Amino acid sequence: THKIPSNTLLAPYTATIRPSSAYIADPLNGYAHLGMGKPQVRLVGGGWCVGVDARELGAARWARCGCWPNAVVRPVICRGARRRKKKGEGGGGHGIGKGKRHCEGYETTLSFALFALRDLRADEEIVLGWEWDDGHAVHMLPALM
Repeated sequence: THKIPSNTLLAPYTATIRPSSAYIADPLNGYAHLGMGKPQVRLVGGGWCVGVDARELGAARWARCGCWPNAVVRPVICRGARRRKKKGEGGGGHGIGKGKRHCEGYETTLSFALFALRDLRADEEIVLGWEWDDGHAVHMLPALM
C-alpha cells in the first residue's frame, strides 16, 4: 500500500465562501445553539474570517469531524494569467523582494483544499478536527472530571 505524505493536497474543498460573521448571525445555521458550524461548514479565522460552506456543492464534503484529525482545510490563493492592461492604466507588476512578483495585474482567486496533517495510509478515512466555539461548555469538561 502507498502512503500519502504529510502536507499533501488531498482534494479541493469546493464551497460557498462568505464572511463568518454573516454565517454566525444567520439564525437558520443555529450557531448560537450548537456552538459550532454545521457539518461541512468550516469557519476559517486567522485574519481570513470567512465561512466555507460545502453543504450544497463540493466533492470533499465527505470528510467527517472527529477528535483525532488527520487533515485540515487551508486557504489556497491561485494566481492566474496576467491580465491585459486597459488603456490609461499605469505601470505595476514591479518586483518585490527575493524575485517575487507583485500580484497587481494578475487575476487571483481564493479557494480552499484539504491537506494531510500527518502521513496517511491510502485506505485511511479523512478526519477534520471539531470547531467548537471558544465559549462552548465542551471546553469546561476536563475541569469537571
